[in-house]
Amino acid sequence: MLTVVALVLVLSWPENYGDQNGQSEGIGAIFSSIFKASVLCTTNTKILLLGCSQAIFEGGIYTFVFVWVKVLSMLLGGYSAVPTGLIMTSFMLVRCIAYCLVWPL
Repeated sequence: MLTVVALVLVLSWPENYGDQNGQSEGIGAIFSSIFKASVLCTTNTKILLLGCSQAIFEGGIYTFVFVWVKVLSMLLGGYSAVPTGLIMTSFMLVRCIAYCLVWPL
């Protein structure tokens, strides 16, 4: 099924060529875009704070994901005793509840 969907997308999706106003393409245009984006991110306080909070959140999430199975296996006495599905489901449920509580703010 996934192959069929991928085939439909490849055959029907138009290519995005970006800005076609005569600017030269290549590595110089890419570096120029990256430089403009970095200047915008560092000069706009809201974007900078959003990026920092996102980086801290993702760092915590990745640390949790990579460490929690090992810690629980040591506490419970083996990998087979860790209810990984239940823990991840509970974690995602708490994230959804938190999102619903923060959304009105």
